[in-house]
Amino acid sequence: MSKSMFRDSAMQNMCGMLPAASLTHLELSTNMLGIVDPKFVAAVLQELTCLRRLGLADNHLKDKGAVLLGRDVLPRLSVLSDLDLAGNSVGDEGAVCLARCG
Repeated sequence: MSKSMFRDSAMQNMCGMLPAASLTHLELSTNMLGIVDPKFVAAVLQELTCLRRLGLADNHLKDKGAVLLGRDVLPRLSVLSDLDLAGNSVGDEGAVCLARCG
């Protein structure tokens, strides 16, 4: 689902259809998720506890999104082994938060 340019309503509809109990790979790169309410995105992602790979590159997440990921999402994804956050302009605050959860 990369490069789908998901925004608020499309993201909500798509997330409502995800098979949370069995989904192991999710590629959402280049979808402008940083423009969608980051709390909503975090709430959806933290329910996907079987994820092993999560691609979020080029989504304008910045520090705010990285902090939410590090604080609210990643601690619940215990089997996640591959996380792609390239191109999200994550600064020091976000990087520190992400590092603390790992």
